[in-house]
Order: sequence, then C-alpha cells, then structure tokens
Amino acid sequence: MASKLNPPEDFLTSTALGKPPAMPVRPPDKGKIDLLPPSAFESKGADGAWKELAKATNEVLELKLENEKLKNMQMQPKRVERDQMHEERFRREETVKHSDKKYIDELITKQAMEISELKDEMRSLKCQQKEELLDLEKQFTYKERQLSQAVSELEAELKAQESSYDSQVNRLSLEHQKETDDLTRTVQSLRDELSLVKSHSEAKVTELVQKLDKSEEQLTTENKQLKEELRHKEAAIQNQVKEITQLKNYIGNCERVPQPAEVWRKEKETLENKLQLSELDRDNLQSNLQLLNVRLSSMNEVLSLQELELSKANQEKYDKTKQESLLLTRWREKVYALIVQQKSSDIVSKKDEQNWKAKVTDLQNDLSSARNQIEMMNHSLLDKKAQLDIEINDKKKLQHELTQAQQIALGLDDQLTQNRESLETLCGFTDSIGENMDGNLNVLHKMLGTLKAYGQRITFASSRVQVLQGLIARKEAMKKLSSEDVTGKDVKMDQPQDGSPNGTSSTYLTEELDRVTSERDRLATQLKQDSETWNERLQAATISCQEENGRLKHTVEELELELQDRTQKCSEIEEIAESLQTELEEAQEVIEQLRIEITKLETSNSQGLDEQRRQVENEFAERLAESDRQLNDAKREYTKAVVSYRQLERQTGREKERSSEQIATMEEHYTRQIATLQEQLRNLEKERNLMMATLRQEGLLGKVKSARLEPVQLEETTDSPREDIPVREIPLQLKKSEPAKEEPIASVLEDLKSLASAVLKEDDASSSETESEDVL
Repeated sequence: MASKLNPPEDFLTSTALGKPPAMPVRPPDKGKIDLLPPSAFESKGADGAWKELAKATNEVLELKLENEKLKNMQMQPKRVERDQMHEERFRREETVKHSDKKYIDELITKQAMEISELKDEMRSLKCQQKEELLDLEKQFTYKERQLSQAVSELEAELKAQESSYDSQVNRLSLEHQKETDDLTRTVQSLRDELSLVKSHSEAKVTELVQKLDKSEEQLTTENKQLKEELRHKEAAIQNQVKEITQLKNYIGNCERVPQPAEVWRKEKETLENKLQLSELDRDNLQSNLQLLNVRLSSMNEVLSLQELELSKANQEKYDKTKQESLLLTRWREKVYALIVQQKSSDIVSKKDEQNWKAKVTDLQNDLSSARNQIEMMNHSLLDKKAQLDIEINDKKKLQHELTQAQQIALGLDDQLTQNRESLETLCGFTDSIGENMDGNLNVLHKMLGTLKAYGQRITFASSRVQVLQGLIARKEAMKKLSSEDVTGKDVKMDQPQDGSPNGTSSTYLTEELDRVTSERDRLATQLKQDSETWNERLQAATISCQEENGRLKHTVEELELELQDRTQKCSEIEEIAESLQTELEEAQEVIEQLRIEITKLETSNSQGLDEQRRQVENEFAERLAESDRQLNDAKREYTKAVVSYRQLERQTGREKERSSEQIATMEEHYTRQIATLQEQLRNLEKERNLMMATLRQEGLLGKVKSARLEPVQLEETTDSPREDIPVREIPLQLKKSEPAKEEPIASVLEDLKSLASAVLKEDDASSSETESEDVL
C-alpha cells in the first residue's frame, strides 16, 4: 500500500518553486480511485503539516483498498463499469483540477460518496450475511430433519431386525427341539439295535466258544487217535518188516511187496496234511477271535460315542434354553445401547460375533454329532463286515473240513486199494507158499516112501544079518567044539592044511559082514540123520507155516478189522460229509441270505447314510448359509447404520464447524471492517475538521458557501430502523456495546448482525448515490 502512495517530496518541490502543486498521475489499479486530500492544495512551508497530511492520506488509501476488496468480493460485475467510470472521472478531474475552484467541494462530495459506497457495501454484506445465515439455518434444519429421519429409519430397521432375529431364534429353537427329539429317537433306536446286536453277539460268542471248545476237544481226540494209529501202524510195520525178513529168508524169489518206507512216507504225508489242516483251523479260529475282538471294540466305541452324545444332548438342552434367554436379553440391551450410546457399537459387534461363534460352535457340535453318527454307522458297518468275515471264515472252515474229509476219504480209498492190493499179494504169496509146501510135502512123502522101502530093505537086511550072525556063531561054536575034541598032534598037523579055505571064507565073510554092518550103520545113521533132519525141517516148516498161517490170519483179521473200521469211518465220514454238505449248503444259503441282507443293509445304510449325510450337510450348509447371510446382512446393516450415523455425525460436526468457522470469520471480518470503518470515519472527520479549519483560516469558506447552492446531503435508502443512525453515533454505539462482552454469545451475534446490516445498507445507499451522480 505504501508503494502506491505519493511521497512528501513531491509536495515539497511544488511549494519550493512557488507553483501550484501538480497532481501526481498514477496508473489506475483495477478501478481504484486515488484522490488527493485537501491539504494538497495548501501552500505551507512547514514539514510537519505535510507529514500529517501524508499519514492521513495513507490511512484513507488503506481504507479505500479494504473497501475495494469488499467490493471485489461482493460486486465483481459492477467493478468493470465502475472502473471505467472512475477512470473517466479521474481523467476529467485531472483536466479540470487546476482550472476550477470547485475542486474542494468535489473532493468533499467524493469523500461523502465513498463513505456512502462503503455504507452500501456494508449493507450488501449484511444482507448477504443474513441470507447466508438463513441458508445455513435452513440447511441445518434440513440436515437435522434428515438425521432424525435416518435415525427413525435406523430405529425401524433395528426393530425389524429384532423382530426377525426373534422369529429366527424361535424358528431355530423349534428346529433344534425337533432335531433333539429326532436324535433322541435315533439314539433310542440305536440303543435297541445295540442291545439286540449285543445279545446276538453274545450268543454268537458263546456259540463260537462252544464250537472252539468242541473243535479243541475234537482236535485233541483226533491227535490221540492219530498217535494211537501211528503207534499201531508202527508196530504193524515192524511186524510186517519182521515177517518180510523171515519170508525173505525162507523164500528167495518171491514177488516184491511195496516197501514200508513208501507206506510210511504216505502216512507221514497224510499226517502232515492233517497237521497243516489243524494249523489252518487254529489260524481260522485266531482270525475269528481277532474279528470278534474287533467287533467288541467297535461296539464299545459305539457305546462310548452314544453315551457322549447323550451327555452332550442333555447338557445342551439345559444350556441352550439359558443361552437363548441370555441371547435375547443381551441382543435387546445391545440394540438399545447402540441407539443410545455411540461407543457401545464395538461391544455390540463383539457380542454379536460371540453369539454367532456360539451358533457356529453349536453347528459344529451338531456336525460332530452327525459325524459321530456316521462313525457309529461305520462301526456298525464294520461290525456287519466282521460278521460277514466270520461267516466267510466259517464257510472257508467248512469248505476246508469238507476238503479234509474228501482228502481223508480219498486217502482211505487209497488205503483200501492198497490194502486190497496187499491182500491180493498176500493171497498170492500164501498160495505160492501153499503150492511150495505141497511140493515139499510131495517130495517128503516120496522120500518117506523111499525111506520106508529102505527101512524094509534094512529090516530084511538086518534079519539076514541076524541069520548070518546066528550061522556064524554056530560055526564058531562048532569050530570051538571040534577044536576041543581033536588032539594036539592031529590038530597041529591039520591046522595048516585045513585052515586056508575056511580062513579065506571066514575073513571074506567077516569083511563083508563088517562092510555090510558098516554100511548098515552108516545107512542107519544117515537114515536117522535124514529122518531127524527131515523131521526137524517138517517141524520147522509146519511151525513156520502155522506161524505164518497164524500171522496171516492175524493180519487178515487185523486187515478185516481195519477194513471194518475204515468202512465204518468211511461211512461216518460220508455221513459227516453229507451232514457237512447239508450244513455247507445251509451255511451257503444262510451266507447268501446274509450276503443279500448285508448288501441290502449296505445299500440301504449307504443310501440312508448318504441321504442323511446329504440332508445333514444340506441342512447345515443352508443353516450356515442362512447364518452367514444373516450375519452378513446384520453386519452390513449395522455397518451401514454405523457408517451413516458416523457420516451424519461427521457432516453435522463439519457443518457445525463450518458454520462456527464462518460465523467466527464473519464476526472477525465484520469486526475488522467496523474497526477500519470507524478509523476511516475518525480520519475523515479529522480531515474534514482540518479542511474546515484551513478554509476558515484562509477565508475560503464564505466563498464556497456562496458558490455552492445547496449543501451536500447524504441520501440513504434504508430498510431497517437502525439505518437512520448517523455516522457519528456509530462509534458511540460501539462504545456502548463494548461492555456487552459479558453478555451471552447469541446477543453479541445479534448485535453484530444488526451493525453489519446497518453498515451494508449505508454502503448500498452511498454506492447508489455515486452511481446516480455519475449518470448525471
């Protein structure tokens, strides 16, 4: 502002030269009017007066600048015309300044016009302020109505949500009650089925235990029988081996019988097969026991799960009634707290989340119970499968027993064929032995005939020998008698003559006798030896034949007994096989029926389980979806309500802040304007007083009054009664209003509004006067 003012040196140069002061020419600054004060026309040589005048002009220029700023803010379209008018006026003034003496009057009129313009501007600003305040009040009332409507809508929505939530809670409680009733029914039915299954399983277990005991007893008895049979067979084998060795000793080239090692090997194979079968029976029994243990464990688990579900169901019945009442009360309290308090929104949301979490936990518990039911059904399926496996194992056992019986029957048939073959071989062997014995007997009979003939000959020879012995003894006796009767001489002479032929004959006879006797003795000894040997052989042969016959009879009897036993066993085995076949057929029929039933049960159970699972999953999915939707809707509505409430609060707070800021800025602005206007008025009064004093001193006042026809009157177009207040009374009113600072803000604001309206009206009046003068 100071840069646009004229320095005091300009005025000093004009006075020093003794010339009239020249008006400084400045470029027009956006319609601004640069007027010279009356002191510019004074021709004083003192510097102090010029300094005071410069200060006054500076203050007036500042006031003008502020007034122009206000005008620019309110009257921008009028500025261009006014600037043009002021420029023309300024040019005219510059041309006419030095030629006319009326410059002082024009300055006064211009200053009065400026004051009126300022007053008009003040009035227009007051009107604008009033209109803005009215608009703000209307907006505030409209927003308050909107807020009340929004709050009422939110309350209605909350009430609707409460009613919907209550209806949902009632519906869910009814559904939960129905589900609990259904679950109790299912639990009762499952308990009944469990009791039936338990009774069936106990009966089956007892039957299986009895069967096990019987099978063990049968196995022990069979083992004992097999051991006894082994012993008998080993003894029989040893006897047969002994017999065969004896027969081999007696008979060289006989037909070979089957070796006992092969028989023993076959029996050993049969026994090993029986042992394997017994081991398989033992394995089957162990597997049956394991399956029964699995069934018992599954039944125990099912019982434990059912007990847990029953305990949970009983607890949930009592807890859910309390929880529902608590939920209702808490929900209502939360809604009421949400309406009443702003900070309780977080608590309500948390508690809502907790309630939904509780619902989710309830749904999860329902899911767990459903899963437990599924597990129970799976365990029951496992039980049924275990029963099926047991039946299959029983069937396998029966088939195995049948195969064993068939193998035993085949073995018995093989043994029968072997025994028949052995019997045939033994019969052939006995026949060959009989034939051999017959041949030997024939030979023996021939030998006996020859022996008898030899005996007869020997008896004839012995009788002849005895006769010869008697003759020889008579000859010897005769010789002894003749020798005793002859004399010694004759005997001595006759002995060499008569002794040679008799001696030769006697020696020959004795030799023959000796030879015959030796032959006889030798033959007798040979006959005795042969008879003894043949007797011994006969006795041994008869004994051996008797023993062999006895053994063969014994073996035949044993074989007949074995055949009878085998036939009895075969008949028994056939009966057992028939009974087993019938049992197998019955078991197969039962197994087929059980399979059909199991397949039906499995299909029905699988279908039922699938349907139940699907229904449960669909129900829980729908419930979860509904709960999620309700949760999301509630959250959305809640967030919408909270957001709208917060937005409304923010808007109201912002509008309040804006209105308060606008009011504060307007108050500050108007207070500053009023203070500047008061200072301008004071300065103008001072300048007026100075001009009047100068005019009076110079004697120009009378000339001006004579030249001026009419006094300048400030015409003011007022709308309010406060506009009639003169300019001098404004500072007095302000002074009076200064102690009213202690009054409330509303009264102060009303006073400020009235003052602003009065100033604006005065400015409007002054601006209208200036425009009318410019037009003239």
